[in-house]
Amino acid sequence: MHRPFPDEAPFEALRQEGPAHQEKFTWNAATIKAAHGHLDILFANAGGGHATPLEELTEEQIDSELGINIKGVILTRRSP
Repeated sequence: MHRPFPDEAPFEALRQEGPAHQEKFTWNAATIKAAHGHLDILFANAGGGHATPLEELTEEQIDSELGINIKGVILTRRSP
């Protein structure tokens, strides 16, 4: 069941979409620090994939999945 957060929720969330590039994560970290001074909790939750049998995945699809599911989490965690 989806329940939207109330307007007075005591937190803010940033969502990162698209390919994982360090510049995007550095921008997110700078945005949070400028607005709040620090980051209390980090959820490095990535998810993506192709509904394709493993033996039929193209190299491009494999790179995409690794970029989202591994590289994105690493870049999120190591952002300044």
